[in-house]
Amino acid sequence: MGFQWTDDLLTGVADIDAQHKELFSRINGLIDACRQEEDKEEIGKYLEFLREYIAFHFAAEERTMTERKYPGLPEQEREHEAFKKRVNEQYRNYSAGKGASIQVVLATIQSSGEWLVNHIMKTDRAMAAFLKK
Repeated sequence: MGFQWTDDLLTGVADIDAQHKELFSRINGLIDACRQEEDKEEIGKYLEFLREYIAFHFAAEERTMTERKYPGLPEQEREHEAFKKRVNEQYRNYSAGKGASIQVVLATIQSSGEWLVNHIMKTDRAMAAFLKK
């Protein structure tokens, strides 16, 4: 089972919501690829895209927060950096064949999806409320 996008995850900021939906789609795609035991190269492509898209998304959010002088920016940056580090490490380990089996990737991505849901519900929604003022 992947992650279901629901309206309670909407921030009300169209670009951010569209990017969040894309992240959900890609995380679910990776989960499906792992469950179907796709070949290593295919799973690597999902991980690489996810890694790149997360960096793009977080940079876009942080740029907006900087422009609007959002006071919660340092907390957001810390959370983003920790998440990027986790995904990048998973990508590197999997690509290098360092004990990152499909089951390990699946468990890591599922926990990453859970982190993303919690981050959106708490941190991103607080940021969006500030941006809409």
